[in-house]
Amino acid sequence: MQRMRGALLSFITIVTMIAATLAPTPGSQFGVSQAQATQTQKASSALAGLKVSPAASMNGYSRSQFGPAWEDIDGNGCDTRNDILKRDLKNVTYLDAGKCKVGTGMLNDPYTGKTIDFVSGATTSSDVQIDHVVALGDAWTTGAQGLGEQEREDLANDPLNLLAVDGSANQSKGDRDASQWLPSYAKSDCSYVARQITVKQRYGLWITNSEKQSMAQVLASCPNEPTATAGSLSISTSAPTPSLTYRTHVQTYGWQGWVKDGQISGTTGKSKRLEAINIKVSDRVPATSGEIQYRTHVQTYGWQGWVSTGAMSGTSGKAKRLEAISIRLTGNLASAYDVYYHVHAQHFGWLGWARDGADAGTTGYSYRLEAIQIELIPKGSAAPGSTADSFRQAPKKATPAKTTKPTQASKPAKPRQPSKPAASLPIKKSGAFCKAAEKGTKAQTSTGVKLTCTTISTDNRLRWRH
Repeated sequence: MQRMRGALLSFITIVTMIAATLAPTPGSQFGVSQAQATQTQKASSALAGLKVSPAASMNGYSRSQFGPAWEDIDGNGCDTRNDILKRDLKNVTYLDAGKCKVGTGMLNDPYTGKTIDFVSGATTSSDVQIDHVVALGDAWTTGAQGLGEQEREDLANDPLNLLAVDGSANQSKGDRDASQWLPSYAKSDCSYVARQITVKQRYGLWITNSEKQSMAQVLASCPNEPTATAGSLSISTSAPTPSLTYRTHVQTYGWQGWVKDGQISGTTGKSKRLEAINIKVSDRVPATSGEIQYRTHVQTYGWQGWVSTGAMSGTSGKAKRLEAISIRLTGNLASAYDVYYHVHAQHFGWLGWARDGADAGTTGYSYRLEAIQIELIPKGSAAPGSTADSFRQAPKKATPAKTTKPTQASKPAKPRQPSKPAASLPIKKSGAFCKAAEKGTKAQTSTGVKLTCTTISTDNRLRWRH
């Protein structure tokens, strides 16, 4: 029986290497029935069929619970590690005449997107490691405790559950599931999650609620992704565009729900101040490092320090208005995208779109921000709207002249009188509404700042503007 079982596994491995696009027919050697074959099923459908349950305890777990590491379980004379290296590496050379022990090869790593030149050796072999896609520790806490000894050994050596990957990426993953770890190379996400689902389906393992939510979020960008075969991990030709999500803390109403990608957060027409904001990037960019950073100008406190990815900027419970905001990207994320944002400011309405760290809003007027929109735009693409007049700073008030202390030899200097506005121009308040009959006419503030009754591209209402 052992010889027959080894021969059958050997046949499956050979077919896998020749035609990775065909899924091997699951059989009793993998602890499942023919009815559980999933080569034509959508991964999202298979996900819906998995049991959801909390993770069990790690008590009793050890690597030995899944049999000796890298057995020649299929009886082809080569251990499982070398079988997978032969399958996943290109330009393979061997150290033995039997073509079992891989000496060199090139790996297009599915976890990082890097190309790795593999060389077998005491200090170099670990550059490429064989990852259990469903980690054995994760499997132990999601049903493998209830499998038989042979089924656990099959799980640990099943080509469907094994990938040659970058060693450091494998170490960073450890025993974490899809809610805790995904490849940094996001083009692999869909295939990686589909393979985890297929393995868990094949061996009757369950998933946690957070794991299911993470898997569903990945598959939402690739709804037709099929369940996996036992070949190398396929890489999607297109990766999900990163999505910005954000929320604001509004006077009286508190924290509002999360919105995304250019939607309005806050209020208009209700005279409610924004008091704080959270911003985050919800999807990653392929092979990209970087984050979103932002700061706010707060009533009384002025500009606050930069915070990043989900942290709060502003205040809550202090009744302090936001007056301006700056947002920027870092790392490779900044090389691929521009971040645009514009605000609805008291008296001015919607201002123009600011970009990549520029200030948006007002300072010096004591005007509140009332709403905001934020968008990520690929580099080189047009702005979502007019970029004119995105920030306004109140003119600085004239500093009164210093008086000199009178002495016996000199008379007291007369205080400098503030300049009076020209009598020929009426006095108006900057930002106040003006009438249609006054359009184009001139006025001035009480301090002599010239004003014009006009509109701007982002506000078609007539106001006295400088």
